Amino acid sequence: MFSLDVPNISSEPVDIHVNQGGSCTLECQAPGKPLPELKWTKSGKEIKPNENILLESTPDGNHRLTLNNAQADHAGQYIANVKHKIRTQQMIFNVIVTGIYR
Repeated sequence: MFSLDVPNISSEPVDIHVNQGGSCTLECQAPGKPLPELKWTKSGKEIKPNENILLESTPDGNHRLTLNNAQADHAGQYIANVKHKIRTQQMIFNVIVTGIYR
């Protein structure tokens, strides 16, 4: 018999505050059997890793996007798009980059 395990993912947006030049990690737990596909997007475009963005996934369905050396253009809405066989879910992160105050 074939069965699907599709847990719910939080749909409440999460605000992430990071100082300019700092780093932050967005984390989405997307377990399931079979494991779902996950794509990170910002402004409707798929995010690819680069010198400031690290994408990690573990075999148990834990996904992380780490922003390093945060700058003003990193601010915005990031979405973890989780695609199960039977439905798609989203987890939304609002990244707010703030200046360094001395």
